[in-house]
Amino acid sequence: MKALVQALVSGLLIGGIYALIALGLNIVFGTMRVVNFAQGTLLMAAMFMVYWLRELGGLHPYWSPLITIPLLFVGGYVIQRAFVSPLLARDRAREPMSVLLVTLGLALVLENLALALFSADFKTVQTDLSIATFKVQGLIVSVPRLVGLGHPGVGTSFLLKVFVIVVLGGIGSMPGAAIGGLLVGGIEGVVALYVQAAVAQIVLFAIFVGVLFVRPAGLLGVEQR
Repeated sequence: MKALVQALVSGLLIGGIYALIALGLNIVFGTMRVVNFAQGTLLMAAMFMVYWLRELGGLHPYWSPLITIPLLFVGGYVIQRAFVSPLLARDRAREPMSVLLVTLGLALVLENLALALFSADFKTVQTDLSIATFKVQGLIVSVPRLVGLGHPGVGTSFLLKVFVIVVLGGIGSMPGAAIGGLLVGGIEGVVALYVQAAVAQIVLFAIFVGVLFVRPAGLLGVEQR
């Protein structure tokens, strides 16, 4: 029983990360009606910023958001002004498919640029907390579970799962995105305790399809009539 609860806690921790990414995707869609395919790649860019700030400048990852957030804000503003706004103005009378394609193209360019510059090797940050753990009601929580990096393709991996979470929770629903992220993380953690990770993904998508059969608009989504 303790192992089951431990797996659930670990799953909820990664689910919290999923939920944060899903909230960002939902905010963009809710305010602009645009599906941002570049969001996962921008997440990857933030991870590499943290890595290189640590490697070259010795900056602790917990302090790096003071630099990465302003830089990504500026980058997002440039993308918005240079690519998104002109296309939205042109396609105002129809579905903004061109914006979707532009964000997808931007994601591909940034991911392949990262591959060319940094290779496909998995990168991590070693800190004084890399092997730290703490206990909560007898359950062991690993700090590296809360902070992690990856490789240039990690953004795409996150994005595909986050799309599932957004649809599962209900497109445009902030509470749905949060609940969906925690639900997906919890399911991954618990199912992976008994089967291989690949099988856990099959179970996750089976549950996703089953929910959509019952609730086509998602758990907290509103059906359009």
